[in-house]
Amino acid sequence: MYPNPIIDFLYIKNYNLLIIKEIEIISTSGGKLKSLFTDFNKIDFKSFSAGVYYLKIQTSIGTVIKKVIKT
Repeated sequence: MYPNPIIDFLYIKNYNLLIIKEIEIISTSGGKLKSLFTDFNKIDFKSFSAGVYYLKIQTSIGTVIKKVIKT
């Protein structure tokens, strides 16, 4: 994932060729802000305020949570 911190867009490169099923954008308080089921390569963060967010990435082999910062 790059860049981090994010200005407008977050790009995800799937080097392991995993099947991504869903990406959720989650606030620091734990609330789900957005769910994505397609177009995982470029995620638009323009409408989000500056702050810390978590991406919950569900793949064919499990779930990963990554921390990102929006400037």
